[in-house]
Amino acid sequence: GDRADPAEVTRILNDQLAGVLYVSDSTAAAQLQREGIDPARVQIVGNLLVDAIQAAMAATAADDPGSWRQMLRGLQADRHGYGLVVLQEPSTLDDRRNLGQSVLLLRDVSRDMPLLWPLASSTQQKLDGFGLGEMLEGERVARIAPRAFEDLMPLLGDATCVVTDTWAVQEAATSLGVPCLTVGTRPASAVTVSEGSNTCIGYSTTLATRAVWEIIFNGGKRGTNPTNWDGRA
Repeated sequence: GDRADPAEVTRILNDQLAGVLYVSDSTAAAQLQREGIDPARVQIVGNLLVDAIQAAMAATAADDPGSWRQMLRGLQADRHGYGLVVLQEPSTLDDRRNLGQSVLLLRDVSRDMPLLWPLASSTQQKLDGFGLGEMLEGERVARIAPRAFEDLMPLLGDATCVVTDTWAVQEAATSLGVPCLTVGTRPASAVTVSEGSNTCIGYSTTLATRAVWEIIFNGGKRGTNPTNWDGRA
């Protein structure tokens, strides 16, 4: 819906050109209708990401999970489990104010639940360049090397919650029934909020703490899988 984003303009043009549009959920179909697309051209077929997640989880189950489970042993010893952090959007990482607010939020969340943050070297450079890296020293935020997709999904599946700014992770969390806290100002994946496990917290440490307590004491928001998110898109 953000027409200031060139990628959104490209998407809208593609929508108009396509003869048939295969979409992942009902909110996407409704968006196309708002763009003036004839509903007869739209079919809700499910989510290819969900197919990939199910394949990754099945492959991991067949492998020896000892290496990454051992890495998590210290975090899983906490009675509340651990939260997984995935921050990837340029609007978060390239802006000192936004990244600083994200780090403050992570620091507060980590005091209730330890966090695991697979951190790209470029993101670490941003933290250091903005003078933010030291804010997490001594906090319960374990920064590790980035993980491949097939390794990240089991980490997400075992997590108590995930903190992210990324649509793909919001959808992955919903598909796995893991409570998701979405940070930042970009619009969230609408269906993960209305039907799934996603709660938008912006950069509010108050909302983050309230959501984490809800997860710890009541299990948090888990939602349901949208129609056709069944691994057969």
